[in-house]
Amino acid sequence: SEMNTTASNPRANYAAIMLDDGRILYIGGLNDKQSFVPMDQILIYDTKTSTWNMTAAVGKIPSVRIQHSAVLTNDGRIIIYGGSQNDSMPATPSLAVLRSVDFTWLEINESGTKPPNLQSHTSTLVGDLMIIAFGSTSNIYMLNTTNYTWTTQFTPPSSSSPEATYNDSDTLPIDISRTNAILAIIIAISCLTFFMACTIICTRFYKRQRRKMVVGIDR
Repeated sequence: SEMNTTASNPRANYAAIMLDDGRILYIGGLNDKQSFVPMDQILIYDTKTSTWNMTAAVGKIPSVRIQHSAVLTNDGRIIIYGGSQNDSMPATPSLAVLRSVDFTWLEINESGTKPPNLQSHTSTLVGDLMIIAFGSTSNIYMLNTTNYTWTTQFTPPSSSSPEATYNDSDTLPIDISRTNAILAIIIAISCLTFFMACTIICTRFYKRQRRKMVVGIDR
């Protein structure tokens, strides 16, 4: 259930995710009294209506945490990883999944070699893989989000963007004023070059003729 609230619910060290409908979810973290925010209290900001709401999540609620990460899958699941309850106690479970359509925390079964609990790291979704890096690790970890299997195999997703094409019949926009200005500059430079060349030739011809006249007089 949702209840209206205001922006006077400051949080720190949370994980934020924007849903496809424009709502931003703030999950976990600390409140303004430096107390942990329970993971069933989801603060929501609607970017379309500029309103705040608080939603109570249900299901298997994970432990409180800070410095965790989150990604949004194509089917609307929010996958949380890592974080800590304090300086020495990691958050449990490390991997938690919130179904955003009804705000239910799901029970999941992981497989594969699990990474250590991480803090202050990043998570990025590439295709169906959640890629975890940085923070308190120098390694890179990958989770297949379709079956929650930790893997070391990565195949870059193929691009679906069509290549740009151009047909001879296509009309390209032309800036006439700019073209005319460039043409005028070219003509001016050509005329100046021609004038300078003529001046140099005439000067040399005049000097040569004058030398001939001087030689004839001396004889």
